[in-house]
Amino acid sequence: MHLKKLSLKGYKTYRDQTTIVDLHAGVNVFVGLNGSGKSNIFSAIRFALGGEGATNEQQRRALLYESQGHQAASAFVEITFDNSDGRIPVDKAEVVLRRSITIATDTYEWNGKSVQKAEVDSWLEGAGLSTKQNTYCIVERDKVVSLTSMSDGDRLDLLKEVSGAHIYDVRRGESLKVLENTRKKREHIAEVMEDIREKLERLDEDQQELKITRGLLREKVAIESVIADREKRQCKERVKELEAEASEILRELGGERAVLADISDNADKEKGELDELTKDLNETIRRLRFLAKRRENLSAEYAELSASCEGNKHTEEQNTASISVVKERLEEARAECVEVTNGLIEKREQLKALLEKQNSVRSELAALNGKREKLAAKRGSGPSYESVADRNEILKTKVDAKSKRLEEVEALLAKQMEQLERDEQEIGRLTDEIARLEAESEAHAEKNIGGDLIDAEKSIIDTQDAIREKSKEISALKEELESIVRERQELLEAVWRTAPPAVREGYTWLMESGIDGIHGLLIEHLDILEQYRLSAEVTGGLSLFNVLVDDDKVGEECLNFIREKQVEMGKPLRVTLTPLQQIEFSLTDLMGAALRHVLIPDLEIGSKLTSYKLDGVTEDGDTITWRGTMKGGFIDPGRYTRLRNWYRAEDLQLDIKRAEDRINQAEEELRQLRVTEAELVELLIELRRTAQSQLNAEAGRVRQVTEHREALSRLRNSSEMSSRLQREYNAEVEQLKLDISAIKSEMKTKKLASGALTTGETKQLEDAEASIKENAAQAAELTSQVTDLEDAIARLRARETSLLGTRIRVLQEQLKSLQFSRADVDVARMESGRRRQWLAGQLTDVEQEIALLEERQVELQETKTSKGKTVENLGAEVADLEKAILKLKESYEEKRNDIADYQERVNIADAKLDEIGAELSGSAERIEDETRKIGESTTVRELQRRLLECKAELDGHPLVNNKALEQFSQFDAQYKELLLSQEEMDSGQVAIDNLIAKLDGEKDNNIIKSFAQINEHFAATFKELVPNGSARMKLLKRDLVPEHVEMHQGREDEDEDHELGAADTVDEKYAGVSIEVTFSADQTRMRKMHELGGSQKTVVAVALLFAILRSEQPPLYLLDEVDAALDAQYREAFARLISSVTNPNPLAHRPPPPAQVICSTFRPELCSVADRGYEVSMDNRSSRIALLTDFDEYFARV
Repeated sequence: MHLKKLSLKGYKTYRDQTTIVDLHAGVNVFVGLNGSGKSNIFSAIRFALGGEGATNEQQRRALLYESQGHQAASAFVEITFDNSDGRIPVDKAEVVLRRSITIATDTYEWNGKSVQKAEVDSWLEGAGLSTKQNTYCIVERDKVVSLTSMSDGDRLDLLKEVSGAHIYDVRRGESLKVLENTRKKREHIAEVMEDIREKLERLDEDQQELKITRGLLREKVAIESVIADREKRQCKERVKELEAEASEILRELGGERAVLADISDNADKEKGELDELTKDLNETIRRLRFLAKRRENLSAEYAELSASCEGNKHTEEQNTASISVVKERLEEARAECVEVTNGLIEKREQLKALLEKQNSVRSELAALNGKREKLAAKRGSGPSYESVADRNEILKTKVDAKSKRLEEVEALLAKQMEQLERDEQEIGRLTDEIARLEAESEAHAEKNIGGDLIDAEKSIIDTQDAIREKSKEISALKEELESIVRERQELLEAVWRTAPPAVREGYTWLMESGIDGIHGLLIEHLDILEQYRLSAEVTGGLSLFNVLVDDDKVGEECLNFIREKQVEMGKPLRVTLTPLQQIEFSLTDLMGAALRHVLIPDLEIGSKLTSYKLDGVTEDGDTITWRGTMKGGFIDPGRYTRLRNWYRAEDLQLDIKRAEDRINQAEEELRQLRVTEAELVELLIELRRTAQSQLNAEAGRVRQVTEHREALSRLRNSSEMSSRLQREYNAEVEQLKLDISAIKSEMKTKKLASGALTTGETKQLEDAEASIKENAAQAAELTSQVTDLEDAIARLRARETSLLGTRIRVLQEQLKSLQFSRADVDVARMESGRRRQWLAGQLTDVEQEIALLEERQVELQETKTSKGKTVENLGAEVADLEKAILKLKESYEEKRNDIADYQERVNIADAKLDEIGAELSGSAERIEDETRKIGESTTVRELQRRLLECKAELDGHPLVNNKALEQFSQFDAQYKELLLSQEEMDSGQVAIDNLIAKLDGEKDNNIIKSFAQINEHFAATFKELVPNGSARMKLLKRDLVPEHVEMHQGREDEDEDHELGAADTVDEKYAGVSIEVTFSADQTRMRKMHELGGSQKTVVAVALLFAILRSEQPPLYLLDEVDAALDAQYREAFARLISSVTNPNPLAHRPPPPAQVICSTFRPELCSVADRGYEVSMDNRSSRIALLTDFDEYFARV
């Protein structure tokens, strides 16, 4: 078995999950700098094996990773064992043990299943690996140091721990404890047995006295039972009489309470009505105050609106006058702008004609200049050339330059023509747009939005008037409904006042019970003609208030409910049930009933029905039975109003339904009117919004027209400029073409000019020069005229710009502002008018409501006064009834107290008889014999006198033990049981003494055996570490001092007097374990631990540690920096020792099984024997583990 995988996360310095999956079955070495987390590897393995106590929150927090104030919420360590050898007692080739903790929990998992720590300890102990008993296979740094500083006594304790001697100490201590308990029990039994012997002697005397007292006691008991029985019978008879009297009082009390309940209900109802009247009166007064305040506010607002209307009218007049003035100014400015525009057009036409004429003169002048230059060149006044070639070269250069200029001018001319065309198109578009905008403005001026606004305002006012009238109608209908409801309630109250007491409460609770099969009162289901109602009511009587149910089962359920409710409320409830199955009838039943009850015109005819055994009733309510008994003679119809009031209430219920329907219809109409009002208000808002948007649109159109006119003016100026440039470019093109043609003509001549002109050519030259002068003068005059026209056009253009850009725009803005102001004034005027009209209607309604409420106040005040007197009278009746009920209660309580007294006497007699019966268990027959002897003739006084005599005789025997016989037999049995227990404890004490002696022997043998085994391994291990040295261990015995020996002998002498003596307690035979070593070949000079240096002590401690481990032979060695304090020579030997653990010599004597070693070190010696190495480092405040393949490179690096 070996550890093959280790995984941990959140444990101490290991923040992230770290897993080692390839642990070797041999030597595994961990290296790393101080603080990197090497020791936490061994702590984690110890933690997973069940060490590292985590029983409280503080301990668990110490195990969780923490950095910079942040702590991990949980941690786990998981180790995987290779169990292919089956050393762990489970049927698994691989075992996974996982331990997880949080701040609040600590759990174990074994192969993925949650287990308890005890189970883990059991499995690990079976494999020889546990932190519970032997922890020397996990060697931390401090353990070696502690071994070097052990005393001889501490090493003896260590030997005991390793050998398991503590088990014997525990068992010996338990045996001694049992022995001590046995001794104490034996002493207690002896004391108890002595006490029992004394009691047995006294109980023998008590038996004789008991026989005498029992005879007197039987006679006393018989007399007491007779007296108690007679007392009981007399008290019971008196209780019956008192209960009859109390029942009579209770019946009277029930009647008075029923009357009180009815009157109290009436009083409560009258008080409720009085409270409602007071509430209505207060509400009416509050409403009057509110309406008065509202009338004041409405009047003030009406006056304020009237004054505001006058101001709005004056403002409207001012706005109208200002709008007229601004419009006149705007028209003047527009007319002036048109005049200026026409002047511009005329001037531009004149300029165009002058420019055309100017261009014509310039073209003619250019042709004359060309002709003159040609003639002048021929005459020799032009440039001179050396040859024709030279001339042609120079002329060719001129042609090229003029051709290039011609191309440039033609390109500019094309661009100007395109720009002129675009300007003409834009001028046409702007002209059309201006016409469209002006047409829209004229169409808008023809619309009448103001009329629509006035119509909408009028419709809103009419709708509000209709709403006000409909609200008045609804108020009147609700008052009528309240009056009908009040009248119906009064009629129903009058009907219920004729009902028996507590019937109404019982009926109300029954209808609220939710029981199926209840159909209401009988009166609700009767339909009788008005002329027969009196006779029907007289015949029916109080049965009209019977409740109809389906059958007897439903009736029983109703009665049970009424009884429970009556007990719960503590007041009487009454209800009479009539199952429908009892009133089902057929035609035969109807005819039979008709033959028994007859409607007669008067009692005289009714007297003739007696011979036919028929009952009769008149329409006036007089009745006569078939036996001749007559009732009536005069029946007051005012006393029989149940049916009349009930039917009237049902008619009123129909009126209530009709009134509610009318109210609902009126409210629906009111809702429709309010919806219409809301729609009209929305329409008004929309009209105002439309008017505003149209004003804004008109202002926008005016602004667009102005902007378009400005843009049109700019385009016309641009077009004019383009036309002028076009004419100039055309003239230049013509001139260039003529020049090029003349030069080319000259280039075609074969000879140079001779310099002499003919007469005709001379004449042509003179004419050309004269024409040139004339044309030049004409061109200058035309230029002056063009300049004058351009100045005039510039002035007109400036005026047009001023009118369009400044004056007309300012006037348009003023006009727009005034129009908006007039629209606002119009809206405010209409709103004010509508509000004034609404206020006038509200004031009228308030005045009418105030008048009605004042009348209502007077009426309520009178009704309240009358109702108050009624409440006072009912209160006086209630007080009188309460006094009468109080007297009846007092009388009833007196009777109940008397009954309780007699009942108590009966109970006392019963208790006395029961007590006598309990005392007579076993002797009841003898008491009955004594009772028969007394007889009925003996008076109670005589019995009491004899009872006193019996008590006096019994007082002569005050200390009689009535249980002497039973106690004697009990104590005798106890005495025998104690004798048997004493014998058993004596034999048990001998067995415990033998067990203690055996445990002491086994303990000594085990210590000596373990010592010999560890001493042998110690010497061999030391020899491996120090080949020239030797070592041995000595078991030091404890010497007994003389005083101790004498004391021991004295105890033995004392124990001889006892029948069974306890085993002597033997002191520890050994005082400690000493160690002697030598580091040289000289065996004669052995040194003890205190004589050695630090490194040598460490060598001895390591040898002792491995001696213990070799004796235990654990499967796993966990060594944390054990070689830290060893010198170099010993570290090499220690490395060889580690290697021998994983690879034991098979030729050695009893070679141990190989074990896995996991160790950490700073030194390279131990790494030389490592089968696998790992480097532990700290990265970002968290430990990391990496596989290390080259230890030499690592030690060179660190």
